Amino acid sequence: MSEPPHPAFLLSLPGELRNRIWEYALTSSNPIHHARVSRITADGHTRNSYVLSARSTITISDSAMREGLAGSALEFNNIKYVNQQLYDETANLELKCNEVQFSQLDAGQASALDQLVGYTERLTEAHVKWLAKVVLAPHADADALDDVEDHRELSNLIKFYEQHPNVHVTYYLSRWGEAGKILPNFICDGFHLAFLLRGIILQSVFAESSFANQATNRLRQLIGFDHFTAWAQLGMVAGKNIRVFPNKGYLVTTGERDLIGLRATIWVGRSPEERIQIFTAQAEEWIQNGI
Repeated sequence: MSEPPHPAFLLSLPGELRNRIWEYALTSSNPIHHARVSRITADGHTRNSYVLSARSTITISDSAMREGLAGSALEFNNIKYVNQQLYDETANLELKCNEVQFSQLDAGQASALDQLVGYTERLTEAHVKWLAKVVLAPHADADALDDVEDHRELSNLIKFYEQHPNVHVTYYLSRWGEAGKILPNFICDGFHLAFLLRGIILQSVFAESSFANQATNRLRQLIGFDHFTAWAQLGMVAGKNIRVFPNKGYLVTTGERDLIGLRATIWVGRSPEERIQIFTAQAEEWIQNGI
């Protein structure tokens, strides 16, 4: 049986090639799924635990989470201990997760966004750097927010992004779908989010119809004199790595043409004159690429 290559062989390779090797060897290839669940213990008491699953499922106690997932059992990078050069090249790459999904398994549980906030608060700064992409998915039967600009939810999202600007966040909202169809509020809410997260006001759209004027009036309230003003201004500079989509359950359960055929759902009961093409084109872009 031949011996594995000596570390000197790796060190003799060009730095660019070594970086590709480290990225391949030390990055999780599958999404890691995180959910806050209730478990019944042997004595009949309910306690909460965190479940992480990639190739296998690891159950981690709350105390371990508070310690920032400390311990050698979760340390995947032993290459760094070969010598100082390999340590310098690989220490920041270990278990950099391509994607961590936060799901609301039950409609009565904490939202996926609350889970994310609680999860990262329990991690050390070094372990938070493992996160490359976060996916937030609500339960299909979860209550919709009173409004898309819900102060607590979006301010928490923006706060997280301000603290971790290199993490890409995909946020699915359940309020935009019902029975596999996209609801009309998707258009109006999309204008609000485009403003809050990007600082974009689609003047060409707002000038076209009375339907859009409803959104304009709400935006004037939002930025003019109510309690959303401060964090709305913050949101204008905060969102380049945040993308918001309709609940992904609707993307899976409906055919692509049914989903994109927004004329059949958004424009029901409206005259042809109100079916402004720019609305439909904008909605299709948001569905495909996120707001």
